[in-house]
Parts: sequence; C-alpha cells; structure tokens
Amino acid sequence: MKKLMKACTLSLAALGALTFFQTEGAHAAAQPKEPVIAKAPIMNKVIRVNRTLTVGSSIAVSLPASQISVSGATYAIQLDQTAPNFTWIRAVQRGSVTVSYYNSLGELVINYITVR
Repeated sequence: MKKLMKACTLSLAALGALTFFQTEGAHAAAQPKEPVIAKAPIMNKVIRVNRTLTVGSSIAVSLPASQISVSGATYAIQLDQTAPNFTWIRAVQRGSVTVSYYNSLGELVINYITVR
C-alpha cells in the first residue's frame, strides 16, 4: 500500500511538473515580442470665445507672442510681449480679428475679437 501511494504521489508530481512547464512555454510563446503601450485617444477640444473690445482696451494672454496666431483685420490689434511668457493684445483700430493659440492644457483657444 505504501509503495502504491508513493508511486501515485511521484506520478502526480511528474504530471504537475510537466503541465507547469508546458503552460509556461505556451504562455511565453503567446507574449508579444515588443511591449504594447496603450495610448489614450487624443481629444481635440476647442474653446471659442467671442469678445468685444473698444479701441484702447486690452486683454492679457499668458503666452509668448510667437505662439499666438492672428488672422482677419490684423491692423485692428497690436501684440505687446512684456515678459517671456506674457503678451497683451491691445485694440488699436476698428475691425474683426481672430486670435488663436494653444493653452497649457493643449486645448485650442479661438478668440473672435470685434474692435469697436
């Protein structure tokens, strides 16, 4: 009886070891060769702001002037960079201007400015 129990124990141990090595090998073969990095989808958020300024007034933007895009009646405003990361948008003449830039969160900010 002891010999039978010993034989069963050894055969179960051998079977378990064989199963373990087969599973580990199959698992290793199923792994991709290069790590896969999950990327979050890019959310293109746009913020639209309608502003009405009078000639002589101004608004502040916490960006250098080189990162600000201006289109439309560009003669209507003046960009004054007073610090490395600070720009004033001054209304100097009547007209409609679109000022756009990316804020610190990566969102596109579009200012539709009407100077009266």
